[in-house]
Amino acid sequence: MDNLKIYADRDHNGRYETLEHVENFTVDVNGYATETLTHDMARNLTYDGIDQYGYDAWNRMVKVTKAYRDSSDTLHSGSVIDTMRDDDDDRRIGKVTNTPNSEEHHSIS
Repeated sequence: MDNLKIYADRDHNGRYETLEHVENFTVDVNGYATETLTHDMARNLTYDGIDQYGYDAWNRMVKVTKAYRDSSDTLHSGSVIDTMRDDDDDRRIGKVTNTPNSEEHHSIS
């Protein structure tokens, strides 16, 4: 088993001919999917196979988004999961967590 393709029936004719998503992967001898982690020049984790991570100029994580690679191995960002704010002393002062039906705001004093 390898490479997942998801098709949709957009015109409701009973045929799933619209390609919605392609996830390319291989399975190792133990049956686990392999994914190469990616990092930026500062060695911050930027993609783990599921989520994409964004950082500010001071290497503080500021955003987490769902992400995927298409069939040409291009990384695409999806919905934002978390956004974070830090003060000038590198203390986390806020975080917004997005869930499917709500949005949570956390302020840290």
